Amino acid sequence: MEPSRSHYRILVKGRLDPSWSERLSGMAIENLETRGEATSILIGPLTDQSALSGVIAALVDMRHEVLSVVCLDAVRTE
Repeated sequence: MEPSRSHYRILVKGRLDPSWSERLSGMAIENLETRGEATSILIGPLTDQSALSGVIAALVDMRHEVLSVVCLDAVRTE
């Protein structure tokens, strides 16, 4: 039986190179610019809290400020 995976959206300050996706547990990377501020959104499934912690630690190691983390499975749409 495959372990359950939660889907996350992580917003970081700055521009991430999409080639870093593999280093960040395979999360998809989208770069945005809002009012002259570069931000990146990472979206994808992670196996557990340890995987989430690893992605956040990698972002901090790369000196990117984490602005928000949202578990998309917990967000209700009505």
